[in-house]
Amino acid sequence: TCLFALSTAAKEVVWFNGRQSVSYQFHGKRSPVIDTALDLFCEDIHQLTGKRPESHEGGILEIFELDKLKDKDFIQLQKRKIPIERIIAKEDAFYIGCQGGNIVIVGSNAHGTAYGILELSRLAGVSPWIDWNDARPARKQYLAMKSDFYTVQWPSVKKRGFYVSNGKFDSRSLTELLLRLRGNTLLHKLPAEDIGTKVLQLPERWLPCTQPGFVYHEMWQAYRNGATHEWVMSLDNP
Repeated sequence: TCLFALSTAAKEVVWFNGRQSVSYQFHGKRSPVIDTALDLFCEDIHQLTGKRPESHEGGILEIFELDKLKDKDFIQLQKRKIPIERIIAKEDAFYIGCQGGNIVIVGSNAHGTAYGILELSRLAGVSPWIDWNDARPARKQYLAMKSDFYTVQWPSVKKRGFYVSNGKFDSRSLTELLLRLRGNTLLHKLPAEDIGTKVLQLPERWLPCTQPGFVYHEMWQAYRNGATHEWVMSLDNP
């Protein structure tokens, strides 16, 4: 369980103390999807704390993308006993845990890393629907995580997304929402039956909705039919 209040029951890694900005360090070369995720995360934390996170060496948040790591960084993760073997062969997977007084985010690929970054926003109390349902987070003066916390997550299906027939929605907003909901497929017309696309199959192909609304009729119908959480394969402190 992730904590965001003072506790005497367990040691904590404090990543926002009410004074200094949250700091993060990305190891390696960043891809565009990670840049987008970091921009969203930084804006989330700015709204949450009033301070925008800063990127610098030695940041308390350490972020790694496994498939682009240099050998020396890969070896360092192994030496630190980060359980990379649980995600390295899985697409779009990520690990978050506390290690050495830092919070470590490791993704198996670019999308997995992006999902891990935005999962930290969720853990801090930011809804994926923040820009759609006026789901503004309450201000926080303190953010901390139990020192024994970790989670390993990966998707249960390869294609995850939704269909949007209404052209009035901004393309950038749609892409950002899809990323927050851990999706990778956005359709503007129904797929042909003969190409094997099953994006609209219920319930497994629809994305989790922590705060569902009538943003799209199709997504709402999916939610009402039980598609509340696609990421069924997850391990939390096993």
